[in-house]
Amino acid sequence: MGLVLLVAAALAVAQPSTRPSTAPADDGLRARALQAIDAGDLDGLREAAEAQLNTILPDLGKLKAEQVVRLCAYRELALYFGKAGQLGPGDRDTLKWLISRPRLFPTLMMAVSADDPPEKVLGVLSKLRADQGERLDEYPDLTAAFCVVWDTQTIGTSADRHNDVDRAVRLFRYFINARDRMVFRPDDLPWPLAVFLVDVQVTDEEIVWTLNKYKAHRSIGGVYFDVPYDEAAYYEGKSKVISGHKYTLENLNRHGGVCIDQAYYASQVGKILGIPTAVATGQGGGGGVGHAWLGFLHVVGRVVLWDFEEGRYDEHLYWVGNVRDPQTGKRITDADVALLAELQRSGPADRLFSVALWKLRDLVGDSQRADLLRKAIDLSPGNREAWLSLADMGAQRKLSPQQMNQVVAILQKFAVRRYGDFAFEICRRMVAGQEPAEQLAAMERATGIFWDRPDLLARIRLEQAQLLLALDRRDDAMRAYGDVLTNRLDAGPIILQAMDKVDGLLRESKELPRLAAIYDQVWKRMPTPDESAFVTGTPWYLVGQKYARLLDELGESVAADGVRERLRIMNTATGARGR
Repeated sequence: MGLVLLVAAALAVAQPSTRPSTAPADDGLRARALQAIDAGDLDGLREAAEAQLNTILPDLGKLKAEQVVRLCAYRELALYFGKAGQLGPGDRDTLKWLISRPRLFPTLMMAVSADDPPEKVLGVLSKLRADQGERLDEYPDLTAAFCVVWDTQTIGTSADRHNDVDRAVRLFRYFINARDRMVFRPDDLPWPLAVFLVDVQVTDEEIVWTLNKYKAHRSIGGVYFDVPYDEAAYYEGKSKVISGHKYTLENLNRHGGVCIDQAYYASQVGKILGIPTAVATGQGGGGGVGHAWLGFLHVVGRVVLWDFEEGRYDEHLYWVGNVRDPQTGKRITDADVALLAELQRSGPADRLFSVALWKLRDLVGDSQRADLLRKAIDLSPGNREAWLSLADMGAQRKLSPQQMNQVVAILQKFAVRRYGDFAFEICRRMVAGQEPAEQLAAMERATGIFWDRPDLLARIRLEQAQLLLALDRRDDAMRAYGDVLTNRLDAGPIILQAMDKVDGLLRESKELPRLAAIYDQVWKRMPTPDESAFVTGTPWYLVGQKYARLLDELGESVAADGVRERLRIMNTATGARGR
């Protein structure tokens, strides 16, 4: 009962702060913004902000963070809410209130994106304001995260999904009132991390159940395995046991599920305990069996990092996962999410300055844009959008060789060691617009950067093989694939991708005996997984299946049966071991 009362208190209305907000510096734009909001014409405000920005942006070395962020915030207000159409009296009142909040105003304006409907963001903000009042300015990042997630966030079952802003209000109370008992204080998280905390999908009753069960928990990875695996559903194709019960955390814990249910369960438990979490999904090369696992933020020594390894099965060594961005609903990679941990190493002022520079990139020409984006990254290396914009400039051939080298140097300084997957994607994306021969040389240089990552070296060789094929160098491409299949057999699904390419090339040239010999050598040398019901999703099993089918084509039925027998033996166990 005590814990129930505790949760009830956490969900109760908090007393508004009596500490007044300090008004932002007045450069004439605030008065102009108030008039523009009342008149329903924000375009003049945009022009006024841009006029001031155009006078200061040419000299990047003399920019003042507070001034740039303030001007960018007013410009973004005009651009973003100018798309909302006619604003009602309540919306206009909320906007006028917002621009007088010195911390919340710039933070929310830096957070909103083209994927956030402005009228719905205003709806969430209005509800939060009615409940929390001036207190919102004390928690700018958390408030911004709620606004950009709950503008489109839905809850409920698949048959009754709906957006419930009142639910967001209660969750905001919970996170603020229980913040001192959480693993990460919600008000300390930058909004790009906080969005992975506030996208809670469970009911108040499930929150109470979770706190009763996990009140002493500080680590979340092992919680993934608290949902018993429904092997009959996975292995025999039967309906999941949970399908006959209400889909709640308690019932998942009792009746079990498959990997997507395990990941959902652990992610929701983590959020309730104050841990940003994400569900990652992946598919093996060649369309192999899909899998879902957990990503969560944790502290290693004094460094905050994302962990996408603990909450998953050893049998599924998927190197790349897809994650749903809680703000946009789009798919991003686990490498994109991992980079966000770097935001914790930058102060709030630098983070806002960095995002402001990125949002203002269209006001400068190509010759200055690369310098502006590099400055944004220097201020806050966790600014993913700045990295991507810089890479796109490279792909569009808008970076000089010297600038390309500067980007690589920044990658090596900030990203390669901690965020190797993201660094590789930036390198690959940056050269994507170059001629195949230039890309080939760039990939060769990348081997020296990622020398200690066998999986990335394998991906580099795959990229090189594709480029060699584009240059009609088939034999060299086969050697590149052969390198992967000889030296990178621990690279998980990348082996499947390489084998699929080799399979296609040798079938095209009608060299099936040679193909069978390669299958035989590769399959026998691949790491053999433990016996389990999950072995069918491993690269070893999938390559073996294709090898057996090829032997059938060649009329070697005895050899094919031998391969299938070994696959069958490894597929008889009922347990699974996890990392």
